Amino acid sequence: MNQFNFHEITTVDERYKKIQDLYNKELKMFKKFADELTIEAGKSKGKSGKASSYRRHLIRLILGYEDIYGEELGKLTEKNSLNKLKQLLEVEGFKEFNSETGHFYSATISCYQSFVVKKQSISETIVEYQFNQNSYEIEEKDNNKFIVNNSIQLGPAPRKQPIIVNKNQIYPRNIKEAEEAKNKSKRQCEYKSSHKTFLMKDGKQYIEAHHLIPMAAQQFYENTIDFSDNIVTLCPNCHRKIHNGIKNEKKEMINKLFEKRKDKYYKFGIEISKKELLNYYQILD
Repeated sequence: MNQFNFHEITTVDERYKKIQDLYNKELKMFKKFADELTIEAGKSKGKSGKASSYRRHLIRLILGYEDIYGEELGKLTEKNSLNKLKQLLEVEGFKEFNSETGHFYSATISCYQSFVVKKQSISETIVEYQFNQNSYEIEEKDNNKFIVNNSIQLGPAPRKQPIIVNKNQIYPRNIKEAEEAKNKSKRQCEYKSSHKTFLMKDGKQYIEAHHLIPMAAQQFYENTIDFSDNIVTLCPNCHRKIHNGIKNEKKEMINKLFEKRKDKYYKFGIEISKKELLNYYQILD
């Protein structure tokens, strides 16, 4: 039996319809997300068939996973489900099969990964904002238990155990790593050092910490990404831009910031390409 027969499953097949019904809500959300990315990329003035194709390919990938590994995928929005589907990329023969089918399956997995990170980013961005506002208060208060005060990481270290904040799973942040990043940058905006903010009560310029590999992507790494060399310092305007700016402006920022520190990640046991980093920011070029 060809292990990639899932490619031949039609939309009227009973197994296809079962998956479609089981994940109906999540698949609608995924298609909407893919539509928005296509429009933002400038490849379509309105909704195109690309998002629908991603949706169909994702259903077939789920069926393929069940056939190859003999188990159900689980909840589509759970972080572990993405890791399961990414296993297909390593199956013998998948690379050739993916090429023969126009690379649409690997593109679908990339889009799905971006979708999962985007969902997690909503709660992580709120926590990041609170961290930048409350990082001067180390006390264990109910609203900032995600702030820890550990030693500085000098090499690879296991990721911290996540905690629940407002019903969301969040990875704690070490205040000392953020302060170390601010000291390294001399409390300047790393995108443009000419960007000035204001002086705080201690006489230091206010600056914000941002994890370049977003904490929403921590799930994909066994080692922590909460170390100073992964933390960039940005003025409030640039910080908002890297989260909410238009695609081209975000891409320019990310490229510049990544080039400054790309060689430092290996020291902490983190492998990351520019393409994968852009994916975490919903840029799928």
